[in-house]
Amino acid sequence: PSWGATLGVGLATLGLGLLSLERDLRVSFGDLMVLLCALSFALHILSVSIFSPRADSLALTLVQVATVSVVSFLVSIFSDWPLQAPSPQVWGAAAFTGILATALAFFLQTSMQRFTTPTHTALIFTAEPVFAALFGVWLAHDVLGVRHIIGGMLILAGMLASEIRWSERLAVRISRFLSPHYVGAALLFTLGLLAPEGWQEGLLWALGVGLWVIAGPLVLLVRKLRRGGVSDWFLSDRKERVQPGIIFVTLVAPGGALAALYFFHGPQPLFVALWVAFILNIVNLSITFCWKISQHVSNVAASSALLVAFCGLWAVPTLLLIPLVAWARVRVGAHTVLQAVAGGITGLGVAYLTLNVLGVA
Repeated sequence: PSWGATLGVGLATLGLGLLSLERDLRVSFGDLMVLLCALSFALHILSVSIFSPRADSLALTLVQVATVSVVSFLVSIFSDWPLQAPSPQVWGAAAFTGILATALAFFLQTSMQRFTTPTHTALIFTAEPVFAALFGVWLAHDVLGVRHIIGGMLILAGMLASEIRWSERLAVRISRFLSPHYVGAALLFTLGLLAPEGWQEGLLWALGVGLWVIAGPLVLLVRKLRRGGVSDWFLSDRKERVQPGIIFVTLVAPGGALAALYFFHGPQPLFVALWVAFILNIVNLSITFCWKISQHVSNVAASSALLVAFCGLWAVPTLLLIPLVAWARVRVGAHTVLQAVAGGITGLGVAYLTLNVLGVA
């Protein structure tokens, strides 16, 4: 399967796991039955993909429904459960699910699956629990938790990922708009809104810190680009990243912001974020002296970890940006797979250790 299809199935599987498993990740007998059901669905989708182009859709649907009816009847005969006469409500539900949700649905699947791949069909089927949850909220007044909402988002993200054309052009755009400057600005803005002192004061601090930490280094980088001091915007040449001016600004920018936040009692989320940025810059610079590491991936990894620490489960989907940016940097030829993976591990590791030392995580 293609990269998009593989990623889509992975996201959908992760979403289904969040929707199905309990908090302690315990696998019960019902979970095993659901797993066997999923395998049966997979075999059914593959079988329909093989036979639908060569068979009449109505005839193939009749064979499927008749087979299930006969097998279900045989199972009911040998069952020890007492069989009672169904109530009118049961007959109505059986008619609805049997005609619309089974016979008509199978006919539509058999007719249309010949025009798509089994992977796309499987991804469409993964939306079933999402719509079941939505109708449960609408009709039965079920309550959805954060875990269920994130699971549904991951399933829909999987469907979207399977349809995206994962080209080099897309990788270039991801590299540009998820660069450390854009990600850092978005992070500061979000953490400013979470300031305990109030979102107005938090945004003012975020603006001031952003001008110092982001705008300052950008001015230096633009000057070096115009004078030919660096080859490109992303400092693709490792040696360009360890120039004295670059090192000075890389350390002074977060260090100065940290001092201002400390002495003037700035918002705690921004203070923690600047500590993570300061330590991450030191670690990345130390590595860059002898080996090239992906600054893009390490930055987005640390930023995602900070968002999860301060926003909780709602920010978990931002962790998906880590493999996305890693893929983009490798796709454009800026880094190897090992350099991208090292960036992600470094960013997550520095953020985790810093948060624990500061007592946030």
